[in-house]
Amino acid sequence: MMSPPGPMLWAARPEVFAAYAPSAAGMRIRTNLKPAPVMHLAGEKDVVVPFENQKRTMQRVRELNLCSSDSSTWNSMTKVYASRADAPFVSYIHPGDHKYPE
Repeated sequence: MMSPPGPMLWAARPEVFAAYAPSAAGMRIRTNLKPAPVMHLAGEKDVVVPFENQKRTMQRVRELNLCSSDSSTWNSMTKVYASRADAPFVSYIHPGDHKYPE
């Protein structure tokens, strides 16, 4: 299985990008990534990239970024996880499917 471009760019050019914001990403996280700020958008009813896969990806990124297990609520769909590596993780989880919310 080929890795999606996001982690490849993250691994190959960490000095170029200040942060990453995947939408509907359920991917294997590479082991050579350095912590970086991430915002992940996910739909709970996504059938293209199943939400369970996305949840595992989000958990792995939070671990990589040395994030707290506790989050603060930004709004009803958005949580922010502080990071000991100055690489916070933000999740935006909407009730929809595989599309950007309105």
